[in-house]
Amino acid sequence: MNDKEMVRAIPPKAAKKRKRSFDWSALAFVAALCLLSFLYGTTSNELNLPPNSQVRQAFYALKAFRLIDNDLPTGVMRVDPDAEPRSSVRRLDPTAGDELLLVTGGPYRKTDLCPKYGCLAWVADRSGKVVRTWPLPLDALFQDAKGYEGDQRLTNFYPNGVGLLSDGSLVATFHSRNTYPYAGGIARIGADGKVFWKSVGDGHHWLHVGPDDRIYAPVQIRRKLNHIAGNAVELHCADVVHDEGVRIYRPDGKIERTVLMADMLVRGGYPGLIYSVSNGCDPIHLNSIDVASPEVASRITGAKSGDVLVSLREKSAIVLFDPETAKVKRVIVGRTAAQHSAKFLPDGTVLAFDNQGGAKALGGSRIVRLNLVDGSVQTLFPTQESRALLPFFSETGGFVMPSPDGKRAMVSSEDQSRDFEFDLATGRPLWIMTHAIDVNPIMKKRGKPLAGLLNVRGTYYLTKDQAIALDLGEAEQRLASR
Repeated sequence: MNDKEMVRAIPPKAAKKRKRSFDWSALAFVAALCLLSFLYGTTSNELNLPPNSQVRQAFYALKAFRLIDNDLPTGVMRVDPDAEPRSSVRRLDPTAGDELLLVTGGPYRKTDLCPKYGCLAWVADRSGKVVRTWPLPLDALFQDAKGYEGDQRLTNFYPNGVGLLSDGSLVATFHSRNTYPYAGGIARIGADGKVFWKSVGDGHHWLHVGPDDRIYAPVQIRRKLNHIAGNAVELHCADVVHDEGVRIYRPDGKIERTVLMADMLVRGGYPGLIYSVSNGCDPIHLNSIDVASPEVASRITGAKSGDVLVSLREKSAIVLFDPETAKVKRVIVGRTAAQHSAKFLPDGTVLAFDNQGGAKALGGSRIVRLNLVDGSVQTLFPTQESRALLPFFSETGGFVMPSPDGKRAMVSSEDQSRDFEFDLATGRPLWIMTHAIDVNPIMKKRGKPLAGLLNVRGTYYLTKDQAIALDLGEAEQRLASR
């Protein structure tokens, strides 16, 4: 029987079966190739072999690309055709304060006074009159910035927290938009815009300047981490982890000490706070720092002057610790939700901007007083007397600062483009400043002025000593001394 006859002799079903026979050697080859790829991928990830760095950079680029939002200028939250295209100030109550205010700026802000990139910050009186400015030197800060993926144009970098040093210079932390990472760094900047020193890529959020000009700033160190301090809890993160803590600088920029929060919490006996994270790549998200004065420390059992207070967003926790020993002294967890800006009041209690712990019907955010001794919480704003400023909300961000006498507070509601002062005893609004600019010149559009409502990053009370150090003049010093 020849070949053709053999084919004819095979029943149709058998012929189909023979045609469907599978080449197992090909499957074995593909499986082996996949296994080798997996093994090399794991090894390259652990030992940082090629193409690990290239893949990681591509991942960061994709991450940055997903964040890109170039429709509006940096710092402009939204456009409102019915709003005034300029900032405004209103005194709501005769008992509002008269202190001068240090206002955080950014790209495009007060360009009539700081024409190149806008003002880093300015001092204003309660009518809104500007009496001192600091230009924003974006080129000196970020022209040669390394380690970022995404849209690195200079105006995508902006100041987030500022602090005044005794010589009138400012120290500022920076963020960036449309890039990965978002931490812009920290720098000391003079009244003329001169950069005395800078550290790009690590500082972020809100800092604290002590009476001796020591600087306490949040720091972000990005690295691969699976476990903290040998603890069994695993951080579920396919990418690098934002390992965050407090870094203490001398006025000349030299680093004195760094305390990493996750490590301190685990070693201090709080492993459950690591287990409870909602984002394994960002398990801490430290967003504010304050330092206990001798008066404040005397009101808290076991505390001492120089202890550090931090707000940890991902933990919904506020922590008091000794920066010299990294010993945890107090933890309040779960009494707020994704809070920011924990600040001491003179009586030793803590003021905080509680972003998502308030009543939804009133906006969702609130300002609270926390007792570090008994763990209790009290809502200070909004109250029945706060109706004029409702709803109150800022889903993320937000800043609060108690007045020097501890009777009032200045609140920066980031998502609502406004700062306002209220009475701590009653929740009554006292003073308000809204923030807006005309965006048409920036976006190169024609037509009537168009209001761009701005994100606000923080407005600070200026003390009498600070006003004198800035040599603002007799009238301004008199205002600050009241």
